[in-house]
Amino acid sequence: MKPFEQGYSIFVKGKLCEGTKMLRGNPFHPGSVASKEWDRGFNTAYYKNLEWQHDFSTKRSRKSFQKHGGKYGK
Repeated sequence: MKPFEQGYSIFVKGKLCEGTKMLRGNPFHPGSVASKEWDRGFNTAYYKNLEWQHDFSTKRSRKSFQKHGGKYGK
């Protein structure tokens, strides 16, 4: 598995370090190309998750507002 894919899957699958509640860290030497690729994969997954949560939250709040007869609802 390539470093980008490793970083991406660590975030998506939520793999934790043994004995802690923290996500696994970057296993590569700092400053190496592999380390940068791992970080890029992890960050890509993080920002995709943020977009998804924002879209879901916006849709949910809009539906809730209209359901309860907001200013422009029903």
